[in-house]
Amino acid sequence: MRVILKTEVKGLGRVGDVKDVADGYARNYLLPKGLAIEATGAELRQLAQERDAEKAKKDRTHGDAEALAKRIAEITLVFKLKAGDQGKTFASVTAKEVAQTTTSTALLAHAAPPGYSATAWMDEVEALVRRSATEQRIHSSWGLA
Repeated sequence: MRVILKTEVKGLGRVGDVKDVADGYARNYLLPKGLAIEATGAELRQLAQERDAEKAKKDRTHGDAEALAKRIAEITLVFKLKAGDQGKTFASVTAKEVAQTTTSTALLAHAAPPGYSATAWMDEVEALVRRSATEQRIHSSWGLA
């Protein structure tokens, strides 16, 4: 019997997987416990529609993230740090300092995409700055920066 899994079943598959299982396993275990439904034509079409909708949502989210990255890439921030005689700084700029400076200059208010609250926008920027700083450290250690 062909079934669509509604919950993750250990040893069988994840939510949304279409599986061929023994009739008795399906009728006596999966279907009564609500772990799966029978894979009829209508159910398979609905599953395909749900997957298409999920893919479209992921594509929109990815597009929004790319637009956010472009907006942030256009922002230039200047930090004054104490440095030694040879130009080496005594401290580094943290992600929190970058986020605070960006907020205090009101750049985020103009760059925030629709649908973001101020807090969510700040969290998004701070996470992006952390990732960027981590990538910079990696590139520097590899001699790529």
